[in-house]
Amino acid sequence: MTDVIVICVRSDLACAEALGGALQAHGLDVGDVGVQEYGAALILWSEAAGESEAFLRAARKAIASGDVMIASLCACEIPQGDDLPMFNISRWRGDPDDPVLEPLKQALRGKRKVKPGPVLAFVRELRAQNSAGRAISA
Repeated sequence: MTDVIVICVRSDLACAEALGGALQAHGLDVGDVGVQEYGAALILWSEAAGESEAFLRAARKAIASGDVMIASLCACEIPQGDDLPMFNISRWRGDPDDPVLEPLKQALRGKRKVKPGPVLAFVRELRAQNSAGRAISA
C-alpha cells in the first residue's frame, strides 16, 4: 500500500514530482491518483489548481474518501472547510532536506499504515493458534 498520493494540476507536475522525491527520500511511499490503497492524499494547492474544475473535483473526491492534507505552493487563498491540515510550502525550492517540509513529512508519517510483513503475519498466526488451543482445552 502507498503511504501518500499527490493530487495536482499539470502545471505543478514538476513540483509534485520533486516533492514526491523528497518524501520518498525520507521513507514514504508516494503514488499518484491511480493508486487504490493509500494512507493519505496530499492536495498540492496553487493558483492554477484553484482555477481547474477537474482538479477541484479530484480534491473533493479525495476529501470525501478519507485522510487528506493540503500543501500550498503559493500565498493564495485556500478555500477553508472540514478543518483539513494545511502546510504552507511556498518557500520550498526543491531541497529534500529543507526544514519547510518537516511539519508536512511528520504529519504524513503519522498517517502511514502498518504493512503486514512476514514477521507480523507470523505473530498473527501464533496468536490465532494460541487462542484456538485455549478454546479447545477449555
